[in-house]
Amino acid sequence: MEQIGQFTERSAMMMHGANMAAEPPFTYFAPATLTAWAAVRAVRDAGLPAYATMDAGPNVKVLTDATHVDAVVAALHAQLDNELVVCAPGPAASVIDTTE
Repeated sequence: MEQIGQFTERSAMMMHGANMAAEPPFTYFAPATLTAWAAVRAVRDAGLPAYATMDAGPNVKVLTDATHVDAVVAALHAQLDNELVVCAPGPAASVIDTTE
C-alpha cells in the first residue's frame, strides 16, 4: 500500500506540475484542494495509510486499504468541512456477449 500510495501521489503531482508549467499555465487546484492534501498528509503522519491523488478535476481522492477506511474517514472528517464519499472496487471483469 505504501509504495502504491507514494507512486500515486507523485504521479498526480507530476501531472499537475506539468499543467502549471504549460503555456498558458492552468491548474485545477483551489484553496480547498491544498487543505485536503494537507489533511491527508496529516492523517498519514498520524500513522494511517492514506494517500491523495487528483485527476483532471477538482476532487481529491484518498487511497487506503479496507481495514483502515473508517479510521481514515473519521480522521479526515475531523479536519475537513467537505463531503466525503467512500468508494470500493467494483465486481470482477467479465466478458459481455454482444449477440444477446
